[in-house]
Amino acid sequence: MNTSMSFLDTVLDRVRFYLDEPDVDAKYNNNYIVLHCICPAMVDVMSRLNNTSQGQIILKYDLSLTTTDVRYKLPPCVQEIVRFVVTDQDSNIILDIIPRDRMDYRGKNWSIEGYPGAMEFVLEGLVTGSTTAQVWYVSNGDVIPHKSTSGTLDAGLDTMTLGAATVGELDRRVGGYNGQVLRLIPAGPSGIVEERIIKRHYYEAPNWKVDTYLPFTNATSGGSKLYEIAPVGSQPLVNAIALWAAMQVGTARKITGAHMDRLRVAYVQAIKTIGDNLTGMQSRVPHHFVRATPDNPYAQTWGWNPVR
Repeated sequence: MNTSMSFLDTVLDRVRFYLDEPDVDAKYNNNYIVLHCICPAMVDVMSRLNNTSQGQIILKYDLSLTTTDVRYKLPPCVQEIVRFVVTDQDSNIILDIIPRDRMDYRGKNWSIEGYPGAMEFVLEGLVTGSTTAQVWYVSNGDVIPHKSTSGTLDAGLDTMTLGAATVGELDRRVGGYNGQVLRLIPAGPSGIVEERIIKRHYYEAPNWKVDTYLPFTNATSGGSKLYEIAPVGSQPLVNAIALWAAMQVGTARKITGAHMDRLRVAYVQAIKTIGDNLTGMQSRVPHHFVRATPDNPYAQTWGWNPVR
């Protein structure tokens, strides 16, 4: 990581390192690379991971249902909905609502309409009262990251008032930062970097705010905080995004075919690594050999028996 422990600074450093061309420094500033190269890179990398890895990261979005509304706006970061549930006050699932076929005479229960970034959650043939439900979804990485020096934490240490961006840009779409990481970056080499998953992103005039699932533990409220909103600081994820962005900048700068091939090979390796890390993240047992040995319960006295 960059010495500042910033995700965006690290990706920017690596993009310039992989290209190593003076023209890039002269023609493309940090903001340009973040908004026009790193943003689409995040969407591309997340698409690869979500469609090839067995370890999709599932996020949750609270949906306040009413007795009259049948259409609800979803955050722009939703790629795939995997579950729609109603929970009690203790977060126990009391109703798991499964969608039906579109030709079912009873209605579809629920479906999504629209396009990524402008999706609507539609109830059809489903009778509900006023309650809070949860949509479990996979993020598409469609987010505009930014870094700022003027964030303010509330007294509960779980709500941040966002400041003006110094790198990147503030995402002004409600829910745009849901599921992303709010990273506090204290000054000095001894400061503790803290990361929290964002639960809610909303506008409360005249400010944009985010709520986190867990409060920060080593920060203080008030004052101006250096922070950034970006994906989690995973090394292979940083590498994959930086390499994809470098290839896009390199295409515009017309780098050599051999240079582009090296970047492409490194990108494939980085995608493979982050995919491997995600695949076993929620595994209940580690990888192991299954063979007939005296201490294996599957090995019986009359021979190998794979089913007990």
